[in-house]
Amino acid sequence: EFCYRLIRDNVKNMNEYLDEVEQAISNPSTQVILKAMRFRYENKKKDLSMADCISYIQAKELGIKFLTGDEGFRNIKEDVEFVK
Repeated sequence: EFCYRLIRDNVKNMNEYLDEVEQAISNPSTQVILKAMRFRYENKKKDLSMADCISYIQAKELGIKFLTGDEGFRNIKEDVEFVK
């Protein structure tokens, strides 16, 4: 999402932004992916993306809020900060 917006907004110094956030990027474990896919399945009527579900579960496991503009998360109050 972050990279997409950098490309969409034609940011010239894209690599500087990526260098700043690189240390915060982590690979999800298989357990996080499994929990995320269960969460996605349980909420399939909301049409949540796979990436958002994985990010949401990772945020929960880190004890931080998940920041999103995805409408499917609008009414999920636990650990979500919805912005539009």
